[in-house]
Amino acid sequence: MKMNYILDHEDLQYQCVPLPEDILKMKWSGRLDLAKAMIENRLSLPDLPKAYRARLTLELKNIGHLKLNYTKTKDEVLAEIQQRIPDFTMDEVDQCILEGRLEWIFIDGQEMFMGNTVHNLFSQYPDIWGRTKEGDTRTYKVLHELMDCLPPSGSDMKAHIHIRHDLQLSDEMVEEGKMLHVYLPVPLQRQQITNLKVHSISPKPRRMPQEGDIQPAAYIETPAKKGQVFSVEYEFDNVTRYVDLSQADFDAVAEAAAAGYPEDTLSYLEERGPHIVFTPYLRSLAAELIGEETNPLKIARIFYDYITCKLKYSFVRDYASLDSIAEHMAVNRKGDCGVQAILFVTLCRLAGIPARWQSGLDAEPNDIGEHDWAQFYVPSIGWVYCDPSFGMSCHLRNKDDLWNFYFGNLDPYRIPLNCDMQYDFVPPKKFIRFDPTDNQCGEIEYDDGGIYSGKSRTFTDLGIRLIKEEK
Repeated sequence: MKMNYILDHEDLQYQCVPLPEDILKMKWSGRLDLAKAMIENRLSLPDLPKAYRARLTLELKNIGHLKLNYTKTKDEVLAEIQQRIPDFTMDEVDQCILEGRLEWIFIDGQEMFMGNTVHNLFSQYPDIWGRTKEGDTRTYKVLHELMDCLPPSGSDMKAHIHIRHDLQLSDEMVEEGKMLHVYLPVPLQRQQITNLKVHSISPKPRRMPQEGDIQPAAYIETPAKKGQVFSVEYEFDNVTRYVDLSQADFDAVAEAAAAGYPEDTLSYLEERGPHIVFTPYLRSLAAELIGEETNPLKIARIFYDYITCKLKYSFVRDYASLDSIAEHMAVNRKGDCGVQAILFVTLCRLAGIPARWQSGLDAEPNDIGEHDWAQFYVPSIGWVYCDPSFGMSCHLRNKDDLWNFYFGNLDPYRIPLNCDMQYDFVPPKKFIRFDPTDNQCGEIEYDDGGIYSGKSRTFTDLGIRLIKEEK
């Protein structure tokens, strides 16, 4: 049965509406095709409430995301692990499942694992990487060089970043001649970005990002053809203020907080469904962590320490298939960079501390990838950064100087693309996005449907370097 209900961007708020129990049973028992049929049958009923219809329609797409994410069998997982640890056993795989180290679901009666779950296992667990010949492959060389030349607190850290971003559809996703609508992320000169130069965008866009765009993108319309590459090349200077929060005047922070927050920060105290939601569990968690503390800077540090020291880093499936991201992280006690950032933002807002999202690319020399982080407002100081993901990784490796650095700071090797989460494009997409949270690698759709697989992206380092101030 063909469904003609097209989701609006605002319908995303209904992602946290509970699924009917019978559909939920089919979904998590792995009978995804039957769950999809049940949803389509339910959607055929007349006069469904808007939120109910939107939630079911979202779930149709989410089921497709599950099949895209969970692609490896248990035997394939074991074989991949044994490439680096030959004596690893199936009993040890089962133990990793028991301890929550491997991400899996049932599909058609079989345990299926995320495609990148083994990479996650080797990068996050010292007892696992310690059994390999190469050991821990993360050196943090670039970040240690940064720490060696930190300026005085309140001064700027600078890096020059020059990259090319290419986006391409696989041949099987190309329908020759059909009109494509492409949203290629391009930074704007704001926040950390100065001296921005956009050298080229190909094909020529119909609309360039403009001041005020929350998730700026070059909008391209072009007939589809095999081998076509959508490309943008740009360079800029990233200028980020270094703040040593360990030296903050806590009395001044408390005094300023008592006087109230600036008007332009108050919107960052609100819920934003489905992912920044003050659920009963999150309210309880925040209250338990805060205890009797009243200083907002100390409270933010309590939240940072809890996330980076008590929880675990783990790749998760596509954000579109997570019902409520902050609670997902808190309940499952693991998540990736964006999931951690959203939990930090949510806890801060629950505690009355303005906090917001920022995301884009982590662009260290010859190592560029998507990344998310947070900002929070400190009375008497202003907006500062927090990167729980980098902080967690540094804490795991006993790099306390870096762990403390990422509470209050970002390294300047960043490309901030999105200044908030869950905003639509200009012009808006017709169909729901592959990633409704933000846009880091690009979105593509046809006139008659969205594209949710078969995209590849590459980031080419054309010159990334730290700018050191002469003394």
